[in-house]
Amino acid sequence: MPAKRGNQKTETPEATGLSSVGNLSEDTGGPQEAEGMGTEAILAAIATLRSEMKTSKTEICGKIEDKVSEWRGLVGVTEVSYRASDCITELEAIVANLRSQVGSFTEKCIEGHSKRQNLRIVGLKESTEHGAKTRDFVVELLMEALKLEEKPLIDRAHRALRSRPEPEAQPRHIIARLHYCHAVEDIISQACKTRELLFHGQKIRTFRDLPNSVVQKRAAFNPAKALLRDKPGVRFGLLYPARLCVTLNGKESIFTDPQDALKFANHHFSPDREKK
Repeated sequence: MPAKRGNQKTETPEATGLSSVGNLSEDTGGPQEAEGMGTEAILAAIATLRSEMKTSKTEICGKIEDKVSEWRGLVGVTEVSYRASDCITELEAIVANLRSQVGSFTEKCIEGHSKRQNLRIVGLKESTEHGAKTRDFVVELLMEALKLEEKPLIDRAHRALRSRPEPEAQPRHIIARLHYCHAVEDIISQACKTRELLFHGQKIRTFRDLPNSVVQKRAAFNPAKALLRDKPGVRFGLLYPARLCVTLNGKESIFTDPQDALKFANHHFSPDREKK
């Protein structure tokens, strides 16, 4: 049998919509509660953002500090490199100076070594040799002036290598190279013992043939030696290379400075002191 439709009510869309809104209001607790939940979500997002920004800031600051430390290290390395460069420049100058000094000392040592067996004879007039070989002439001269028992062996001998002087000028020195070093020592020792060396009426002197630099240093002591010469109780002599050894009344003094030696001589033997 067909159903009865007269008493049934048909649901309209409006009724259905109201019912849905009512159900939503019941689930969310109302419009105010929904608005509160949205604010909390925003605040939570802001807090999260702040935390992330803080973390990022910490990381960035850490990286900046690392870079600053790295740059400071580079600056320190640069300063050290500059200082090292200055030190290297200074050391190079010192090495160049030392090389120059070593070269000069080497030349002086070579010169002194090459002259260690040379003998210099001063005071013989030019042409005293009368055409004889200078080497044979020097042998005869040394035998006669020093009263030597045996002939010294001489390798070579010659006048100083400069132009021949005028007759009234000082004659050139004779330089003789002896074969043995001990022969030079013996001749110098015998010359010191002999008060006056004469050869055919000419007064002569014998010296070691020293480098020019040593000769100049020794010549600086001449004023002091002039005051000390022929004084009672005084003995003096030059030690190699240029030191004046003075013995006064048994007391020995050694001077390396010519001015100190002159002061010593003036103090003991100045003309004013001798007058008193």
